[in-house]
Amino acid sequence: MDQKPFKRLEQIRLRNTTDPNWINQDLYRFLYRPEFYISAYEKIKDPSLTYFGLRAKETKLYLVSCKKTKEGFDERTLDPESTHNTGENAPLKHLNLLRITELIEEMRGNRFRFQPVRRILVPKANSKTPCPLMITSLTDKVVQEIIRTILETIYEPTFSECSHGFRPNRSCHTALQQIDQQFDGIKWLVRGEIEGCNRLTNNIDHKILIQILRRRIKDERFIGLIIDALKVGSIETSKLGNPASQRIRASSSIGIPQGSALSPILSNIYLDRLDSFVETLRARYSTPPGERKRKTTKIYNRLRTLISKTETLISQSSDPQEWRELVKEVRRLKLERVSVQAYEAESAPIVIRYVRYANDWLIGVNGPKKIAEQISEEVSNFLKSELGLSLNDEKTRLLYLKRDKALFLGYEIRIEDSVKILKLSTPSKKTYYKRTTGNFIKLDAPIGGLISQLCAKGFCNGNGKPLSKRSWTVQEDFRIVQAYNGLLNGLINYYSGADNMRKLIRIQYILQHSCASTLAHKHRSSVKKIYSLHGPDLCVKRVLSFDKGEVARRVSLHLRRFNKDQQRWLIDLDRKDPFQVYINRRTRSKSSENCIVCGRVREIEMHHINSVRKATRSNSEGFAQVKGLIERKQIPICKSCHEKIHNGQYDGFKLSHLPLSHKKQSFCQESKAPRIFS
Repeated sequence: MDQKPFKRLEQIRLRNTTDPNWINQDLYRFLYRPEFYISAYEKIKDPSLTYFGLRAKETKLYLVSCKKTKEGFDERTLDPESTHNTGENAPLKHLNLLRITELIEEMRGNRFRFQPVRRILVPKANSKTPCPLMITSLTDKVVQEIIRTILETIYEPTFSECSHGFRPNRSCHTALQQIDQQFDGIKWLVRGEIEGCNRLTNNIDHKILIQILRRRIKDERFIGLIIDALKVGSIETSKLGNPASQRIRASSSIGIPQGSALSPILSNIYLDRLDSFVETLRARYSTPPGERKRKTTKIYNRLRTLISKTETLISQSSDPQEWRELVKEVRRLKLERVSVQAYEAESAPIVIRYVRYANDWLIGVNGPKKIAEQISEEVSNFLKSELGLSLNDEKTRLLYLKRDKALFLGYEIRIEDSVKILKLSTPSKKTYYKRTTGNFIKLDAPIGGLISQLCAKGFCNGNGKPLSKRSWTVQEDFRIVQAYNGLLNGLINYYSGADNMRKLIRIQYILQHSCASTLAHKHRSSVKKIYSLHGPDLCVKRVLSFDKGEVARRVSLHLRRFNKDQQRWLIDLDRKDPFQVYINRRTRSKSSENCIVCGRVREIEMHHINSVRKATRSNSEGFAQVKGLIERKQIPICKSCHEKIHNGQYDGFKLSHLPLSHKKQSFCQESKAPRIFS
């Protein structure tokens, strides 16, 4: 692969790093290079890859020659399992060099157009309004990924250090760590959230966004491609796979299509103006570092003067009795001095802090309440007038941290306000008193809220008593332990920076005993017997059969002791909901098994079915009925058999023709072959 296009991209990044106002030109010509299409495909297949460190052995680009099936052949998509025709005889689809060449020719002739996205309304729990799910064609995803890479190269070096959402090497933990390190002494906290149905991209104005892009990009063809991606319409489907319920939705001048690879970077470019505006507010209201000298109170000055005069008398006194009385007086005055207010409240320097993650932001003010209210009002007016955005009135609040708690990114933020008088001694054994203040920021895990979410998921009752997860009792023991381990690790890792981390032992207790109760429920045993058999960490054995023999592996819960040696912040942690843990026997991948038709071990692929219920009907024919009898939505098939299925050569196939014994039961048991990537 030629590295020259990537080197030019690196030069553009360095130019924009040294000069934030650099005008970028001829960006559209990057879309003429096939290397970017290949790299974008690899990035989509494995998001952990980088353009300069591709792991080619782990992913494989389907560079195949054109083939025709009896249903025809469409080369517009990437994944051989992806198809617009979701029927049983849908054709295979690949991305090949010929299709990349066609895309480049379309780019040269300005003929490329983004296709309308599929918009499916999915019912949402505890809500009458369904959640829209957007499905973009994979060819459009490749082009969007190339555009995203170019935009990230230009804008990422100049983004604010206070922005942490959807940026490389940044996460929720980097935002929370900034709060932990910089928000000490903050009294007033403005917590804001931008309105938009919980999605900022719904309200982004296209005209304002294009004006922002044109300030640093002078390439109308490249800008036009972004406009085309923004203006793309959608095909709305109220139910997945029901063509009768489809209707065309026209494009809008507001919002970025959900699910687009461009939405995170364009949102950050749009809100970078908010970050710059808050920086101007900080410069206007904050006290300059050179002027942050506080004025002491009159009573503190009087006591300090008396102490100084008394110490002078002590040095001049020759009478032992008088000397002892003067020493006692100095001690009394010093003890009184540490108990009075030292500085005038009006002379305190004004300090303003700011942090943002996507559409959630915090502004901390160490100063009068009037300044905090004025900053909140100015930010709200700026969003309305300059960006066409509004704040969520229910979640935008002004909080006094010494009395209230703020919830940000799942953490409770508070100020520990305590004043202590310590008696210390110098190396020469001379004692003195020192006042210590405790206006330090504290980040706590909401234990009560976590228990409520565990209760809603069925892991415990309202009082936090562990319960059996009944829906998981049909799974294998090791899968049950793996699911609980994933939930436990997700919660503990995300709240690794909490100051009350030791209280998470309550969450660990609930999940540990819930897992034991689930295993006991499955085997019709008692929790005591489960612990005696598997130990406190519930270690279960998993036997894997390979070509060279069987291998025994153990799966257990990762229990913590919550000591001081545990790492506090996990910077590389992505923002994921740890409660989204599911086990589904029908949709679980079985690519590690043998081919169900011929028993072959190598080159295993997955064959999918839309609905098991429909496949089990009496009018279903061919291989669809076989899959329905197995009660699986996806089954392992070798590459050659997979092509025969799509060509209809296995119509009339019966369940008794399968070479494996215990066909229906084998899909609930352990895999018999190692996983092989084809």
